[in-house]
Amino acid sequence: MKNTNKKGFTLVELLVVIAILAILATVAVVGYTSFTKKAEISADQQAVVQMNKVLEADKTLNGVPADVDAVKALLIANDYNGALTTYYSGYQLAWLKSDNVIVLVEKDAIVYPEDYAGKTGYELLTRLATDAGSLTGGLKDGETLHVNANINADGGLSLDAAGEYVVNLNGNTINSSDYVGSWVDGGKLVVSNGIIDATASGQKISVYADEGGYVELNNVQVYSAATANPLQCYGGTMVLNNVTTAQHGVADTSWYNSAVMVVNNVHQVDGVWTIYGEQAHTTINSGMYSGDKAVMMCAPGGTVIINGGTFVGHTAAVQADYNPNYANQGALYVVEINGGTFNGNIKIATGVTCTVNGGTFSVNIAEVANVIIGEGKTVVDNGNGTWTVQ
Repeated sequence: MKNTNKKGFTLVELLVVIAILAILATVAVVGYTSFTKKAEISADQQAVVQMNKVLEADKTLNGVPADVDAVKALLIANDYNGALTTYYSGYQLAWLKSDNVIVLVEKDAIVYPEDYAGKTGYELLTRLATDAGSLTGGLKDGETLHVNANINADGGLSLDAAGEYVVNLNGNTINSSDYVGSWVDGGKLVVSNGIIDATASGQKISVYADEGGYVELNNVQVYSAATANPLQCYGGTMVLNNVTTAQHGVADTSWYNSAVMVVNNVHQVDGVWTIYGEQAHTTINSGMYSGDKAVMMCAPGGTVIINGGTFVGHTAAVQADYNPNYANQGALYVVEINGGTFNGNIKIATGVTCTVNGGTFSVNIAEVANVIIGEGKTVVDNGNGTWTVQ
């Protein structure tokens, strides 16, 4: 008779295997990090070679550029983007006027091309913020700012001139005691990869786009004080990509007169996405919105287009109000729902045009007052307390 008893692994053997796997994982991570750094440095060096070819060709025609702004304009005109950023976060691009060359700077010293090592008098194409006092003077005209440490923005980061301004937070935090945003027509501010925090100063509005101004947030968390509007757009344009808004207490995120908003994957914590004022236009493509009212529109002439996302509201997932005082002005109130998941009531006032072309709802949307089911669309009872328009 065969002995079918099988011997399993001992605890010691399992620990040995786990230890070996941990060592292999560590080696793999270190190797990958080293490889990535070398690739980024190589890409930066190749970019410098190409930039210097542009400078040399232009010198033959026009001589040496007058200043660093002229260098930036020349490079951007030759298909280098307005950011003029490096792949490796430890590097900065600079112009050495004495030799009319672009160089890579690391820790206040030229490291590439090596022929220029030790030289000084270069001018940075971008600025590096490395400590709490780095932004005392605010943003400079048309600059790109790299943030390599948590910093204080005592005067905020509001633009006072037209042009494009790029701030790469590199995972760090701006502790702001004033607005971060664009105040002027033609001023474009792009902030990416980090945190904007105004809770310590009690600042209520963290990010702001005024009339004509443009603000874009990419991979940013925004924190503001209690009963606040962490994001506010008044006649400007705001584009939000992978943004989380959170604050102490219930708060509004507001959009006002003639504002244009494009919202991609925003996570709003315990707030109200509110559209006020005249001609405010909001497009929500994805994200998570929760609060007493996840989305509320009370803007005469306003338009809200929802293409996707999850909306959880205690009072309403979507609420659209109507102000009869604007009726004689021909102001329209338009809500269009093309997709998304809605957990909460849908409240649409008389006078608001609400068309539903898609989405899943926790109420029978066909029975909601003042809602029009899109042409050719049907409402399907899922049998689990939800209804889908398809």
